[in-house]
Amino acid sequence: MTYQWFKDGVAIAGATSSSYTILTLLGSDSGVFSVKVTNAGGSVMSANAYLNIVPPPTITTQPQSQAVTRGTNVSFSVSASSSGSISYRWYFNGAPLGGSATSSTYTITNVITGNAGDYTAVVANSTGSTTSSVATLTVLVPPVITSPPQNQAVVSRPDGIILRSGGRHGAVELSAPTSQLSVYDPANALVITDYADNVRRLLRIIDKIDQPASTDVTVIPVQHASALDLAELVVRLSGTGVAQPGGVPGSPATQIAAGGDRFSVVPDGRTNSILLRSDNPGRIALLRSLIEKLDVPARAIGSTRVIYLKHAEATKLAEVLRGMLSATAAGAPGQATAPGGRPGGAAPSAIQADEATNSIIINASDTVYNNMRLVIEQLDVRRAQVYVEALVAEMNADRTDELGIQWAGPRARSASRAVAGVANFPAANPSLAAAVASPATAAATAGGLAVAVLGNKITLRDGTTVTSLGALARALTANQLGNILSTPNILTLDNYQAKIVVGQNVPFVTGSFASATTAASAGVAAVNPFQTIERKDVGLTLRIKPQISEGSTVRLEIYQEVSDVATTVTAGASDLITNKRSIETKVVVDDGNTIVLGGLIQNTLNETTQAIPILGAIPILGALFRFKSQERKRTNLMIFLRAGDHPLGRRHLSRDAGPL
Repeated sequence: MTYQWFKDGVAIAGATSSSYTILTLLGSDSGVFSVKVTNAGGSVMSANAYLNIVPPPTITTQPQSQAVTRGTNVSFSVSASSSGSISYRWYFNGAPLGGSATSSTYTITNVITGNAGDYTAVVANSTGSTTSSVATLTVLVPPVITSPPQNQAVVSRPDGIILRSGGRHGAVELSAPTSQLSVYDPANALVITDYADNVRRLLRIIDKIDQPASTDVTVIPVQHASALDLAELVVRLSGTGVAQPGGVPGSPATQIAAGGDRFSVVPDGRTNSILLRSDNPGRIALLRSLIEKLDVPARAIGSTRVIYLKHAEATKLAEVLRGMLSATAAGAPGQATAPGGRPGGAAPSAIQADEATNSIIINASDTVYNNMRLVIEQLDVRRAQVYVEALVAEMNADRTDELGIQWAGPRARSASRAVAGVANFPAANPSLAAAVASPATAAATAGGLAVAVLGNKITLRDGTTVTSLGALARALTANQLGNILSTPNILTLDNYQAKIVVGQNVPFVTGSFASATTAASAGVAAVNPFQTIERKDVGLTLRIKPQISEGSTVRLEIYQEVSDVATTVTAGASDLITNKRSIETKVVVDDGNTIVLGGLIQNTLNETTQAIPILGAIPILGALFRFKSQERKRTNLMIFLRAGDHPLGRRHLSRDAGPL
């Protein structure tokens, strides 16, 4: 027998046994099943078997999270839909709940803190189960006061207070370990929490510490010494070597004393006085006492002092100071003045420079020295630097065109005479006469296209037979282009002339003695031939002197020269010939801007025409009887300059510019 199973009247592939098994039921497996049994006698269909698959329940309402206070009641509810009977089971933090936790609603009465957690419900029927979403229960607890309020004292002060005492044995706390100290920034106040006796003791300490800072400037006039030297000495004696820079550029640095006090010492050269400022009045009194002890007259009438310069040159600065002394002596008429000294018979003043140490040595009275010291302080400053970039572009274009025909027509009339006609143009190179006189030289020096036409043979008187030159045609076109581009850069100090040369040192003959005598005659010694030579720079020369003005502008004195040795030899020249292009000017340029000094343009046209009269003027045919040469030369020189600050520093130009 054979079997064939059917579902909803359709044969099931592979279902050919007496039993049919479905391993995993799906919703689509529901239907009407039957089997057909067949043998040799026929087939019979079985009765229908119905398969109905019931799905697990579907949750339609999920439980919701809640937040309640202690002692109240709370309920969680869930609803589901299913074709069969449904059962419920509630879980708390993953553990099943007992008692009444088997219905769709779970109620908690008199909530305590331990009821807080996650609640879920599992809904089941005969075919499966479904778990609901998590509902969280939060139990709200009222606040508990753990620290009752304490007595407090509020201290309002304009300055910050630090309640610590530093002695030789270290820092000591001034308040009890159980006390509290807080800072209230908006009111600049201290909040102290402690016993009443400790609070009163701290208030007394604060009253002594919280004193207004001394910001007044004390002016101490100096009668005998120099305020500049005295201020430097006071700082070295009283400071620790540690200085804090001023907040404003150019302001003096604040020194730190050995005890930690901050103070400032500024000399005033105009009034020869010293300005003091410090937060500690005791420090002001100490500095005043030190200045008064040092401000005493010198033991001798004229004392010698050495001033070491930082930036200026001692030799040049000494000349300026001597000029000031001479002008002062000349301005006091009717008084005897010693050379280099003061008028009125006072002690002479002497100023010398020491190049080895770059210092100034002054031997003068206190009054003269103070004046000189003030001048030195103002002149011994660091000078600014200027960076100049130049671009020199020179273009040369030369063109030469030559075209001409020269004729010769010799004719022998007899053995004793001959007639010849020659059209010779000397401007052509070579000319017809030069080609006849020296054919080999003419062929070697000829340029371009040269065509010679030989004429008849001529028999001279001596019987020599030569071939005449009937015509010589010459055509030449020559082009010469040159481009010189150089970019010299130079860095120099303010108001100092700098020079840069890039080129060759070419020798030029300035004199010679050609004749020589072998022996002395008539009292004249023998002289050998000789030449005198002078070497000169040929190339690019840039000489510039910048002067920085107010408003970030630079005044430039410029000399620019471009020279080279001429390649062509000019007739009549006894030595080398140099081509020279130069510009010398004064300009004012803004910092970082580029200027064009100008272009030197030279345009030369040389045209040479040699022709046979009348025949050379004939239109078209006249070109056969003339020679024409054109030479064009054009030179263009452009110079660009850019002056500005040093590229490594990038600071604006000014009279008081600092290091670059």
